[in-house]
Amino acid sequence: DSLKVEPSMSDRSPLESLAEISNQSDHLQPRRATVGTTTSIANATYKVAQQTFSNTWQRLSLPEPLSSVTHTGKVRRYPNTPLAIIYYEHEGDGFLLVGLVFAPTLLKVIPPKHHEPDRGGRFNTLPVDNHRFLLADESSHQVWLVNTTSKTRTHLAGCGKRGYLDGPLETCRMHSPCSLALDPHSHHVYVADKGNHVIRKLDLLSGLSSTVVGSGCRGNCDGTDRRLQALDSPFEVSFAAPHHLVISCADNAVRSFDLLSGHLKTLLI
Repeated sequence: DSLKVEPSMSDRSPLESLAEISNQSDHLQPRRATVGTTTSIANATYKVAQQTFSNTWQRLSLPEPLSSVTHTGKVRRYPNTPLAIIYYEHEGDGFLLVGLVFAPTLLKVIPPKHHEPDRGGRFNTLPVDNHRFLLADESSHQVWLVNTTSKTRTHLAGCGKRGYLDGPLETCRMHSPCSLALDPHSHHVYVADKGNHVIRKLDLLSGLSSTVVGSGCRGNCDGTDRRLQALDSPFEVSFAAPHHLVISCADNAVRSFDLLSGHLKTLLI
């Protein structure tokens, strides 16, 4: 996501714009605020980024003015100079107010918001052929093989209890498995274990479950060392020829994992 910048329609100075905002709260009293404190005013919260002794914005200490041309002769994209900055937060929504020298003299900068993906249903399926499909049951934390011709289902993995445990498929534990991928070469089944923030591998020949991507810690970290790799609630996994997994995570990141080298990288965020 990119920052959304909304210029004001006024050509007033930043201090005049701030004065109008301050006048809207008659009970706003000058006070001394210390670094790291939070002050609540009229059901809103101002976070203090630096020490101040009044209601006036603090002048920023910049290494150089953000003018149209720098000392190296390079032209900047936004030829204006910020004078002051304040952070405003109300009912969980926050934005920055930046005072500038030239018009627009006041900018409202809205930080990007990351939304959790819409929650899917309880089941996720992956077709195997015309008669069979794999089924991940997010509520019972199990994986099944369903045969539509014989109208039967065969248990593949998960003991039915939520947890994180590798080993035999009958006793292994998962936490909300929500997506499946099948390697057509090795016939390994890969499971997006959303609750544990990892990708699991089901080896139907050996009867064992193992973790192939992620350390179990929620986050975003690439590399080849699985102990340092971090995924954020992976909710979809798919196989990409010749030997890659494409993983969608809750932090709006798309990751790629090389099954041969074990390297995890971020494709898009």
